[in-house]
Amino acid sequence: FVRPVVGAITQPLGGAHTGVDIAAPFGALIVADDDGVISAVGFVTVGGRRVCVERAGALESCVYHTSAALVAVGDRVARGQPVALIGMTGVTTGPHVHWEVKQAGQIIDPLVR
Repeated sequence: FVRPVVGAITQPLGGAHTGVDIAAPFGALIVADDDGVISAVGFVTVGGRRVCVERAGALESCVYHTSAALVAVGDRVARGQPVALIGMTGVTTGPHVHWEVKQAGQIIDPLVR
């Protein structure tokens, strides 16, 4: 994977925290971490606005707290392609992206994949 945004990791995966938080300025571009198809775009209670990319092997990555999506469900995306903008939607104390990756429904650490 490539990181979805350039910035400092402010919270790693662990415990009840199901992803990696990366701080970035409000409105900064968030990119696809790998090639795939957009599987979800929209609002969820805690994560706010999200964009998810699905790929073979039941592998799905999602970015949360976005201010705007730049893609729609069904769009094919390439690694590094802009998919959203950094925001502060959902439960958050500052602009960042919560990057979450699941394989067959199980959380995996994208930093070691």
